[in-house]
Amino acid sequence: MSRRTRARLIREIETKRNTHLITYVLGDRPFLLAAIAGDAVRPFYDQLRALNKGRKALKPIDLLVYSRGGQLEVPWPLVSTIREFTDKFHVLIPFRAHSAATMIALGADKIVMGPKGELGPIDPQLLLPPREGDRKAPPAQVGVEDITAYLAFVKEKGGLTDQDALSKLVAILAEKVDPILLGNAYRAYSHIRLVGRKLLSLHTPPLTESAISSLVEALTERLYLHGHAIGRVEARNFGFDIEDMDEYVEERAWRLFEDYESLLRLRETSDAESLFPDDSTDQYDEDNAIIAVIESVTRMDGFIGRMRMRRIRRVPPQVTLNMQLVVPPPQLPQAQLTPQQLQQMVQQITQAAIPSVMQQAIAQLEQLLHQRAPVEGLQVRLVGGVWRNITGQGL
Repeated sequence: MSRRTRARLIREIETKRNTHLITYVLGDRPFLLAAIAGDAVRPFYDQLRALNKGRKALKPIDLLVYSRGGQLEVPWPLVSTIREFTDKFHVLIPFRAHSAATMIALGADKIVMGPKGELGPIDPQLLLPPREGDRKAPPAQVGVEDITAYLAFVKEKGGLTDQDALSKLVAILAEKVDPILLGNAYRAYSHIRLVGRKLLSLHTPPLTESAISSLVEALTERLYLHGHAIGRVEARNFGFDIEDMDEYVEERAWRLFEDYESLLRLRETSDAESLFPDDSTDQYDEDNAIIAVIESVTRMDGFIGRMRMRRIRRVPPQVTLNMQLVVPPPQLPQAQLTPQQLQQMVQQITQAAIPSVMQQAIAQLEQLLHQRAPVEGLQVRLVGGVWRNITGQGL
């Protein structure tokens, strides 16, 4: 599918729903996960300005979103920016809209879900730095609810009520998790509940205070697993005003998603090792890797960079080399030389040859040792990633 075909599908959905449609799709390749972040607000603003050109007011805006989540402070400025251009805002969810994407949906007047549509809990996730001496390990992820669940477990399931025993268990927790990070966890917990309420307060018609409190509690406390998928039936049971995506819109929304799935290479292998052609190659580069897209009928923005993947091997830090160097006999001149002259000539030739031969031997041995060393991990990063207007690039 091409940009032209996607634009046609977007127009067909817009005509059916009498709206303007913007798509926001973020890649979730296991080794190159894209996250909702503050840098997306600017291209969204560019999209809205392009749609608003020559118009006094915009129709309702539909946002088709696919994302596993991201920074929980971004939904509020993003939704606020969209609502500067319209009085009606809807979110279309053909598939996954987890965590921060769920928060974006909270700021919509209507959540329109397909049969496979999913929301998710919005409890904050914190990154724990690796333990001392294990700097190569990736940061561990822990939810705020994980911390409270630990305390609830020892009190309720363990039956502990003694304050001294509870104090010791809290001290053990503080040894595993930095106390400052625990403070940040509480701040994040309070912030997410506040922002959730603010987003739900934008709903038209207005929600009651009890309905807002119930929805925030459901998404922050009542679900004990951050990755839990909330389908449209369960979402309704929580009190969300969910509209079923009709067959016409769902068919086109899913075709759009499938094309983004291909464009962002989401269904390709999750085995990063398979990208390396052989055991001797430790570097894999992918130029112009697109990990996120924002698109409407007027323009297309993509987050593009160079994916660089490198094998990390456990190479011995020092290698002692015992080498015997055999130097071929020099080509002596025909003239007779004294023993002293001959000795000087041999020394000069040997001294000139040794450094070059040794360097080559050491380089070859180091290369061999590196290739034979066991792989202990992969380092993946996106180099030079930035949002770009890619409307005319035929993607």
